[in-house]
Amino acid sequence: MKDNLRKVVSDKLSSVLIINDFVYSWDNSCRKILNCFIEENILNRKDIEKILHERLLQAGRQCFMQHLKEGIFPDHVSSPDALAYALGHNEFTAEEEKQIQFDHGETKKDFIQLYGKSALEKTIHFLLTEQKNSISSISDESDCDGCCSH
Repeated sequence: MKDNLRKVVSDKLSSVLIINDFVYSWDNSCRKILNCFIEENILNRKDIEKILHERLLQAGRQCFMQHLKEGIFPDHVSSPDALAYALGHNEFTAEEEKQIQFDHGETKKDFIQLYGKSALEKTIHFLLTEQKNSISSISDESDCDGCCSH
């Protein structure tokens, strides 16, 4: 039974939608269930990190494609945190990375430092910590210099 429960929660975590530095499809009832599963040793933090690592890489690749197709700068894609996380974890080939056009004089290293350094931890914190609002940001708005809408 534990394996079935683990699979259900793993599937849910694998499908969370990360857009505009928000995690959608996740509410306080999901948080309570996830925390209960951790307390009961059905899932552990390493399991969650592994699932969310893969999810952030997927979201980062989607943001890369958004950057290329829509011609918007990396800090304006649907999740700069996920894109930076994917860059920091070598998700892209050297040829793909050459296609990325940063603005504000940023380099790949700057972008990763600014947006991706704590993306996994922020996402885990968001998923485990009760939120007052049903939709809450996982980004640090102090990182924004006013150039964008978050």
